[in-house]
Amino acid sequence: MPGVEIHYGGETYHIANRDVDDVAAEVLTATRNGGGWLNAVDGGGPTRLLISAGVSVALNNLPAGGDS
Repeated sequence: MPGVEIHYGGETYHIANRDVDDVAAEVLTATRNGGGWLNAVDGGGPTRLLISAGVSVALNNLPAGGDS
């Protein structure tokens, strides 16, 4: 399981060793609970994305051998 690419706020982030269904469930839980933080990585290192209702997030599975 290589990971997930996240598009958030016009930027691209990654989460290693998870799949889209897993991350999507975490995003849905955060929005249902009034918001929450999603841990990811960008080119500069670890980052936290604030997930809440009305925030656009796109998720893509990274192909095997992809940069995660």
